[in-house]
Amino acid sequence: MPYNTKNRCEQGQALRKEIYMYIVSYIKLVGYAPSITEISERVDAGRATVWKHINNLVDDGLLKTNHPSTDRAYTPVGYGIRKINKEIK
Repeated sequence: MPYNTKNRCEQGQALRKEIYMYIVSYIKLVGYAPSITEISERVDAGRATVWKHINNLVDDGLLKTNHPSTDRAYTPVGYGIRKINKEIK
């Protein structure tokens, strides 16, 4: 059976999208990015695979970081996190 490059590419793109969407939803819920281990467990992929996809997302301009190769240092481009100094009643 020949190697199906198209299928592998589509699987990689689907995994990259799943990683990106998980990072976005995690930040919205918790206020900071998930660790590589948390992402790895969520998407059922190895840590090296997750790092590869995160680096590709940075290269594609979808994620940004000031501290490459650091856990929880990635933020989706266009998303901002602000602390609100407002008392909740």
